[in-house]
Amino acid sequence: MVLTSEDFYNVTTEENLMKDLYSVLRNNTCVFIGFGMEDRDLLDLLFNIRAKNQNFGAMKHYLVIPEGRIDKERVKYLNKKFGIEQIALDRDDFLERLIEEFKKKVAMID
Repeated sequence: MVLTSEDFYNVTTEENLMKDLYSVLRNNTCVFIGFGMEDRDLLDLLFNIRAKNQNFGAMKHYLVIPEGRIDKERVKYLNKKFGIEQIALDRDDFLERLIEEFKKKVAMID
């Protein structure tokens, strides 16, 4: 799922979409790309999910952001509160590696 800022705002104003987003974040591993994890609305959403689901944080989530672009204490806090781990790459490097891994998996199937 890819959400722009506008998409995220639209989701937060639609009850059914919010329920779907809650479900995605609770039940799936998510990768956050392009977030400094300082967006108040996103953090409020994560806290709300955590408050309603004690297991939230058991499912690992990832934040793709280069080393030095986020405070190490912030990374520790996000991991403790929400199970979010940092992948210290920029977006393009991460996506390039991801594509290469997919190509390897497809080659194994063929």
